[in-house]
Amino acid sequence: MQVTVSRVSPVQVELKIQLPKERVSTALSKAYVELGKQAQLRGFRKGKVPPHLLRQYFGERVNSQVSEQLVSETLPKALEEQKLEPITQPEVRPEPLGADDWVYTAKMEVRPEVTEIVLEGISLERKIQTVTDEEVAKEIEQLREEHATLKTPEPPRGAQAKDMVTFEYDVTVDGVERKDLQVRDRTAEIGRGRLLKELEEALLGMKIGDSKEVTVTFKDEHPREELRGKTAVFKVKVTEVREKILPELDDEFAKDADAESLVALQKSQRDKLEKAAKDNTEGQLREDAVNALVEKNPIAVPPSLVQNVLTMVAREILQSLRMGGSSLSPEKLFEEAKVQAEQRVRAGLLLAELARKHTLTVTDEDLNKRMDEMAKEANKSPARIRAEHRDQKKREALANAILEDKVLELLLSKVKVTDVQATSETTAEQNSEKK
Repeated sequence: MQVTVSRVSPVQVELKIQLPKERVSTALSKAYVELGKQAQLRGFRKGKVPPHLLRQYFGERVNSQVSEQLVSETLPKALEEQKLEPITQPEVRPEPLGADDWVYTAKMEVRPEVTEIVLEGISLERKIQTVTDEEVAKEIEQLREEHATLKTPEPPRGAQAKDMVTFEYDVTVDGVERKDLQVRDRTAEIGRGRLLKELEEALLGMKIGDSKEVTVTFKDEHPREELRGKTAVFKVKVTEVREKILPELDDEFAKDADAESLVALQKSQRDKLEKAAKDNTEGQLREDAVNALVEKNPIAVPPSLVQNVLTMVAREILQSLRMGGSSLSPEKLFEEAKVQAEQRVRAGLLLAELARKHTLTVTDEDLNKRMDEMAKEANKSPARIRAEHRDQKKREALANAILEDKVLELLLSKVKVTDVQATSETTAEQNSEKK
């Protein structure tokens, strides 16, 4: 067997495999012998069909079967000898079987050859976030909100900001009643910005039993295409108004929030915020490091790997756009998703190569240590976490996460990292991206 390797592109290889005619002839002869034992033609008993008739009536089928057999016998060996690991099913193109040596080609996608990973010149900033007293106070206030009680105002009054208002409405769009937009017994907090602006403004000052008509013009970017640019009239009726009564900021409240005292609660909230800030900082640093790695090493990426993650990336972009209240045309969405998918695949290939070059592995000790940490964070027993990870897929996912941590730690140890104090604008931007 002779094997010739041609690299069609950095991520595509073609093998030309030539088999000696003797091997092909032997395979064909054996195939016809087996066929002759079972073949039946009119006028001949089973197993008595002459060889020339077998070739005449079954030659095309036998040639196809023998071709497939020879490929299955030789292609894996050729890939092993050439140290090739295809990431797509090889596309095989055989030449017709004849009296001479037989040749077939196999084209496939492979991972690009990465001879060197450039890290020199990469300089990053670790943006340290400081937790302020105002942020701690805000967290405490949120806890008070969560522990608030609700009561109907006495004497009755109109709805105010922070009140919980229960309401219903019917809707007509361009004069046509829309039952699908009708709402009953909906409760919302006034001032949270979770309602249409016009509707929330109308609810302010309304008392139980009050009704009002509100005109709303839907934006051209509305998620529901049939409503874009349309004018709707909401016939709103308030059925309940309740005000929030916040608990006093004292030790009793702290105990309700699972702390020994108000001082202890403030400390626990600060600790939580500081951990979140540290995790956010390290997460951003890792993301910056991967982006810099990709920029320094513009390797080719296999189209099949990009296609595998393209749908997921497009879904993530679409969800982010919807949360932000904006949109992209299908063409722009696909273009942006493809760029991000290529970057994600390129990053994965480079990190995998770093792990290979530095022989990074995940041991049982690594797995057990991570599961102990998970048990502590989830307030579960280590035995329970280990039981949950007896499943092979879960165990592999955990091992992959540990390996990713190791290779990112290696990457950060190889580049220059400078600690700087994050500005309030930087912190807000990072938190926004995280959401």
